[in-house]
Amino acid sequence: MGVKVNLGSHTNPMKGYVNVDIYPWGGVDRVMNLEEFPWDFYSGYFDEVRAVHIIEHLGKLTKVEILAELARICKPGAKVLISVPCATHRTALQSIQHAHTFYFHSFLPSYAQPYFYIRKMVCTVFGVRVPFVTPFHRLLRILGYFKMVELLEWELERHNEDKRWASAAGTPDEIIEKRD
Repeated sequence: MGVKVNLGSHTNPMKGYVNVDIYPWGGVDRVMNLEEFPWDFYSGYFDEVRAVHIIEHLGKLTKVEILAELARICKPGAKVLISVPCATHRTALQSIQHAHTFYFHSFLPSYAQPYFYIRKMVCTVFGVRVPFVTPFHRLLRILGYFKMVELLEWELERHNEDKRWASAAGTPDEIIEKRD
């Protein structure tokens, strides 16, 4: 089964997960400010990480730093679920709490993130979950342009160390050291 963490659990703690939030809501197991590095977890500890509606709020960190820290706490082969508002949707653009925006290809390995494979991507359009697969690419981009794509969800898998290529930004530990 493995060790699982739910980052930014807020008032929605999940059974079987270590639930983390900045406030001690009911069901939160660890109170932690995710904008402070390094996160208080061992390197290579988690088999699964949920980051649902949290990483867009981490404004003191860059996207590269967030991904490097996610990579650091994951075991090779770990599953990471990320869900954020689509960059063009009104919820992403109007909320003063959203420091980062994300679009369809935000987590492609060629976009400065060498840590994860994309296993699956799903878009929510008018409340309907639509897989981001080849037949729908153009349609979803058009809908995104017209602000109709509400949410983006990625299922990522952590590279095994021997398969990971070098990053211009460095390893997760090097990125965190540079920040300190």
